[in-house]
Amino acid sequence: MSTLGRKIRSLRKAAGLSQRELADGLVTKSMISQIETDRIQPSADLLKRIAAKLRVTPQQLMPAKHEDQERLACYKQAQAFLSLGHYAEALPLLQECMEAPHPAWPERMLACQTAFCQQQLGAYEEARKLYDKALRLAICEEDAVAALRIYMRLGEVAQGLGHLELAVIEWQRAMRELERHPAPEDEPMLPLDVCLYLAGGLRTLGAVEEALQVYRRAEQLLEEVPEQTKRRADVLQGIGLVLELMEQYGEAEDCLSAAETLFHSTKDRRPALQTRIARGRLLGKTGRYQDAVSLLTECVQEADSVPGTELLVQVYGELGQVYRQMGDREQGVAMLQAGLKVPCECRIERGRICLALAGLYREADRFGDALAAAEQAMELLQGTKEELLAVYRLLTEFYKGQEDYRQASLWAERADELLAEKTLDR
Repeated sequence: MSTLGRKIRSLRKAAGLSQRELADGLVTKSMISQIETDRIQPSADLLKRIAAKLRVTPQQLMPAKHEDQERLACYKQAQAFLSLGHYAEALPLLQECMEAPHPAWPERMLACQTAFCQQQLGAYEEARKLYDKALRLAICEEDAVAALRIYMRLGEVAQGLGHLELAVIEWQRAMRELERHPAPEDEPMLPLDVCLYLAGGLRTLGAVEEALQVYRRAEQLLEEVPEQTKRRADVLQGIGLVLELMEQYGEAEDCLSAAETLFHSTKDRRPALQTRIARGRLLGKTGRYQDAVSLLTECVQEADSVPGTELLVQVYGELGQVYRQMGDREQGVAMLQAGLKVPCECRIERGRICLALAGLYREADRFGDALAAAEQAMELLQGTKEELLAVYRLLTEFYKGQEDYRQASLWAERADELLAEKTLDR
């Protein structure tokens, strides 16, 4: 079974022609690429000329007719569910289509759609395998833009699995692809989106200088495209978070406030709430504890009405940290424990709460609880070198306090090894 595009590609390769040689005197190489990947259909006249160059008849290029309406109906139903965001309903239909392919749909597109459903449903390993398959097809088809988009998705999947370093590697690949093959004129947002993915990943890993450079590049790109309120807010939010890590709190607060205003103007509640939580954290870091508690308590109420639970976990974590800064350990522990009770699949947020709990328990001389929380944090934060390093250092100090210098030395060595890995990565 084959589409028109596949037949042309197969015959071209059999004739020993490159895409550029087939295109010569007819159309551009890019158009041949799009025809072979079924992104566009050639006119009847162009089809005749392509057939002549391949020394076949136009009829030989056409795929065989298939009367299997049941399979086509399955595919159309899958597309309908997908367009509505009903991923659980679309997934089995797409999987059925993959098992019984039809000339009406390109294999790469089907693999990407199935992977996307898996990704939205949290089945990251299955999604990664399908995206890898789609990437191989995109590379074979010499479709650089498709490969770039798949690298971005692979980064999202790695992030979902908690492998932040791998996520950044995938987004760096997308950036390199973009530098080799500039985005088409009809997709001006693509370079900006790549910058946002990469900068966010670098920021999460603590590579603040590199992240700020990429965010500044995104700022420049915004000047070249039509007004993009949502993306402008994303860039301002990212810069604010980086400046916070650099302890430039005044500038960070200005950026976050501006970003929150823009998010509200687009009625995008989720990122607006994320920015509001970051502002609450900043208030705590600058000693305005009561203002921080007041703002973050409002965020708890708002997070209950936002889809997903990871923001609720995050805001409880931030409240716990503010109470800890205030010296109210009991209330800090209560907030952190409340965050752990929220049903959530986000390993990193839960790991951060466990790490904060371990620190509070240690301060309160609850050594057994501190050790249990640190071990849970270590399990949840695998793949996140920045936070895992904090766990190792906490365990080093914990065992020093217990005068168990052998264990303290072992954890100190692991911390040094991880620090060396982070230095090499950069």
